[in-house]
Amino acid sequence: MNLEDFPIFSDTIFYTIWNPELIDVHDDIHPEYFTKVKETTDGIELKLNVKVIGKLTIPKEFDGQKVIAFSSNTKGKVGSARKVDPVLLEVTHVFIEKNENGKVNLKTIESETFFECTNLRYFEFADGLEKIGAAAF
Repeated sequence: MNLEDFPIFSDTIFYTIWNPELIDVHDDIHPEYFTKVKETTDGIELKLNVKVIGKLTIPKEFDGQKVIAFSSNTKGKVGSARKVDPVLLEVTHVFIEKNENGKVNLKTIESETFFECTNLRYFEFADGLEKIGAAAF
């Protein structure tokens, strides 16, 4: 909506609409979008397996295990040139689901995960995030 298209006068009244059906970004998680990369004694590393456009929420758990790291589909590819992950190119906002204590289980964003993701406008640097790999953004 472009307000310039509407005449607005000093007595114009604006109303807000509250929609109780709106979904909190931390509740809008799609486990089917993710694949387990590796497992450690502390938890698991995840990556996306489908292209996401817009908002992405990284879950606190996957298959009952803590998600402690997030990486791209280009991690570990041979060659010195940095690789762009096509499934992450159109992500605009990244949120991290919090645990019961209000912190995140996620500890690491691996190297080059969001490399060249020029559409990325927001990343939630939450309490608990400890390591951001080289050229992660």
